[in-house]
Amino acid sequence: MEYKKITLFCLLMIGIFTSTSCKDEGTGWTPDMIPDDEVEVPDYDEEVDISNIHKFKAPLYWSVYEFCMEMADNGIPEYQMDMNAEEWDKAIDWVAENLKPYGYDMLCTDGFIPMLCEKNEYGYMDKYGSMYLKDLVAKCKAKGLKLGVYDNPLWLHGKDETPIQNTNNITLGQLKYDAESDVVAHPDEPDKFFTYVVATHKGAKEYIDGFFKHYKELGVEYIRMDFLSWYEDGFDRGMEASWGNGLVGRGYGRECYEKALEYICISATRYGIFTSLVMPHLKNNAELERKYGNMVRIVADTGQGGWNHFSDDSRGKVYEGWPNSMNMFEINHSLLRQFGPDNWTLYKGKHLLCFVDNHDVTRIASILTNEKHLPLIYGMLFGMPGIPCVYYGSEWGAKAKKEDGDPALRACFEKPEWNDLTTFISRLAEAKKHSDALNYGDFRSVLLTNRQCIFERKTDSERVLVAINADDQPFMAHFDAGCGTAVDLITGETHDFGGGSELAPYSAAYWKMER
Repeated sequence: MEYKKITLFCLLMIGIFTSTSCKDEGTGWTPDMIPDDEVEVPDYDEEVDISNIHKFKAPLYWSVYEFCMEMADNGIPEYQMDMNAEEWDKAIDWVAENLKPYGYDMLCTDGFIPMLCEKNEYGYMDKYGSMYLKDLVAKCKAKGLKLGVYDNPLWLHGKDETPIQNTNNITLGQLKYDAESDVVAHPDEPDKFFTYVVATHKGAKEYIDGFFKHYKELGVEYIRMDFLSWYEDGFDRGMEASWGNGLVGRGYGRECYEKALEYICISATRYGIFTSLVMPHLKNNAELERKYGNMVRIVADTGQGGWNHFSDDSRGKVYEGWPNSMNMFEINHSLLRQFGPDNWTLYKGKHLLCFVDNHDVTRIASILTNEKHLPLIYGMLFGMPGIPCVYYGSEWGAKAKKEDGDPALRACFEKPEWNDLTTFISRLAEAKKHSDALNYGDFRSVLLTNRQCIFERKTDSERVLVAINADDQPFMAHFDAGCGTAVDLITGETHDFGGGSELAPYSAAYWKMER
């Protein structure tokens, strides 16, 4: 399977794969180093509180993804892909020496190499290629590292007759799709690549719990669960080129998907295992994923590395799901790449035409799911490097969709309209016109979260901070302003940096700093 996913922000892929001896070199690990200490496993009936699942810090880890990609490029079929003990030793040593000092304390498997159930009586993965997971855990532990595993509790690995723990003789075969009773989105579409657990079937809860118990007993602390969009509705936008309609499976529906996430969340919390939800649709601003997942991966694969590592191949595209769920990191990265302080910056010193919509695309007011974000889009547009261009009609929030054709996109308006958005944009334009920094200044990121960003525009004569809060709650920003006060070029009000800078909900500010 060529279509694999990786986690942005939490993944560094390094190709270090030469041979050493497992016994005398490398990690220095030998079979007698398998930890003897027993892992405390909570009772299955123990009540679990999932109200505070976002207290964890996301892991930083090295992955075998790029190594597997190299094997695929060399024509090695997936059933033959493998990393032997010597290759694992070399990788573990390198991570421990070079990445661990910077917080990368984990290695993680990926889905290319065969995920086998060889000796586990309940049908869970215990072998990754030629390596038993318990041995990989021990190898990592010998160097002060952890092991993360690419697997999904909704994938069935074992035989139909395999029993499920804590059930009355329910087997894995009873968890599979039943055409007579299960309602799915695409009943005539077979599931590609995976055999799924239908979460509404009896025994599904117990099977999912056993999955996390299994990994807890092995000493695994992190699970990456891929292809969740396939499970929910059987659709993958990246597969349209391969299969025409993007259908990759039956699609078990929203109710079944939520039930699966709930079971996963409860069991992962019970056993203290961090979960990453990979490739979900994130419908309704990720209401389910935010409720049940520790971490969500929303971007594309790295492919061959380079700028595609940051999903540059999808930059500028707008989909129904995650782009409206907030990601200031995306735009910040783009601005740093184009105008940032590094020598490799693409357009430093150039004055490009910038816009949020035009005559060939859906108007921005028809894209945003939250209309209160509309002024903030223009706050970003007029504050960032470049020459802002406002498409006629968009200054008062006119709507039109590309699928309705050119007459809708290029409407003939009887007369201009004037509203709060128009007034705000006019103030932005006035601020831009009279600011040396906003027109010609360098770009530097100052503060960044998912929903807030502050960046600096600076020339020899002027320094302006552009601050945006896209959240519905006030935000207290703490950073070194380099001065005590500033004047907001949008409102004309004085801003005091003492004790932090509070950003009102859905607000934008252009702070001209005192000299």
